[in-house]
Amino acid sequence: MKFSIFGLHSIVFACLVLCGCGHSFTARSATSNNSGLGPQLADVQIGDQNGREIPDQFMGLSHEWGDAQAMMGSTSSGGNFAYRNLLRNLTSYGSGPIVIRIGGNSTDTSRTPLPGALNAFADISRTIGAQFILGVNLGTNDASLAARQAQGYVKAMPAGSIAAIEIGNEPDLYARQHLRDGVYNFQRYLTEFDTWRRAITTAVGPRMRFFGPSWGDLSSLQDTGKFLDAEHAYLYAFSFHYYVGYVSPAHSNRANLLLSPKASAEASTRVAAAVAAAHSQNVPFRMGELNSIAGGGQDGVSNSFEAGLWAIDIMFEYANVGVDGVNWHTVSHDTYSPFTFSKTFGLLNVYQIRQVTPLYYGMLFFQAATGHHSHLRAVQAHTQLNMKFWATQDEGGDLRLVAINKDPQSGYIKVTQPGFHKIVVDRLVAPSFEAKTGVTFDGQTFDGSSDGLLRGAKHLDQYFPQDGVFEIPISGTSAMIVKFVR
Repeated sequence: MKFSIFGLHSIVFACLVLCGCGHSFTARSATSNNSGLGPQLADVQIGDQNGREIPDQFMGLSHEWGDAQAMMGSTSSGGNFAYRNLLRNLTSYGSGPIVIRIGGNSTDTSRTPLPGALNAFADISRTIGAQFILGVNLGTNDASLAARQAQGYVKAMPAGSIAAIEIGNEPDLYARQHLRDGVYNFQRYLTEFDTWRRAITTAVGPRMRFFGPSWGDLSSLQDTGKFLDAEHAYLYAFSFHYYVGYVSPAHSNRANLLLSPKASAEASTRVAAAVAAAHSQNVPFRMGELNSIAGGGQDGVSNSFEAGLWAIDIMFEYANVGVDGVNWHTVSHDTYSPFTFSKTFGLLNVYQIRQVTPLYYGMLFFQAATGHHSHLRAVQAHTQLNMKFWATQDEGGDLRLVAINKDPQSGYIKVTQPGFHKIVVDRLVAPSFEAKTGVTFDGQTFDGSSDGLLRGAKHLDQYFPQDGVFEIPISGTSAMIVKFVR
């Protein structure tokens, strides 16, 4: 679960969002004198050819056993309806169903589920159509326990709601975690994975798919080919974990760490070869556990607006190298969680939102930019600033440009895109990159929301071209989605 940061990038590829009807618009014309727009920050043009498709189930969450049930609630104990709405928001732009992985370190201390232990998951599956990846214990070194767990999961969950069984969590770290004695190498792990898979298949039937190897160390990727050669026929997806950094009493991360180019770009380059290897065996590749700072996050980094901008960019980076999905690790009250809740206990528990963090806004922004079977489009961009550009076209032909300004400089971008009579702009802004509240998406916010729905009137800007050229204002440390209208 611990990683150093990698990589660099400045200009790459792209994806985009929908605009609604009946909302307020501010109309501005693009003019050659750009009066009042400030300096030009970038010159951008979108290519003509579609690239990789963003899978419908790209977006996912990851929870720990026990904590997940407590966060979700159920009809028998009192459901967390705000949680359900926050998930519905993420599938409201023409993608989904959302994929929820239940795993993490808690997997390798988990036991046979008691009656009712999975009621929360079954409720979520029935009400919003979520699919689940459920972890079984590998760390305890008892294959019969894992088989009993899988039997309990299948019995408790609605038919078709379990996408896969995950065998263990970060087994490449077992030796240092003292979950295995002696030298625990890849070959020993592969033998165990195969043993667990066979035991589970015997218990629940041959149609069950598996999620693994769920490694947490980059050096383990050298064994990707060997793992796939042995297990590809049984896999729902190949899984890997990534965090930008870690925090300890002797180590902390600077504010604006997540705005650095390598915080988003280098991670994707490190997994690109493994993604290609998985795809060569017809196996999808998911970042089964992803977040900013391992161990629960760091205050002022993981819960600030920079995390939202970083989340948008790293998801595009992963999609650009062919990653098929991400699962954002979410733990109650932890700093890196996209949302946190308080709970009043009673005959039926009552949940209240404590905070919807900037990370969630980044997740929502990405979904808005990539729904309806969108494909990436190439982007040519020239800028001297810390900016990123992505573009998409969806199945309806809607073309969108995403601009992520990680620089404090405000100004405008020049976009040359003939053939369109106007653009509509969605904006994600905050008081600063350090802000934890005051974030708005199209003028709406989750601040003060009790039900997980955006508050306030939606506001979109629209602009008109001059000779096929649009000049679009963008503020420092913000992001926007530009939809082109013919």
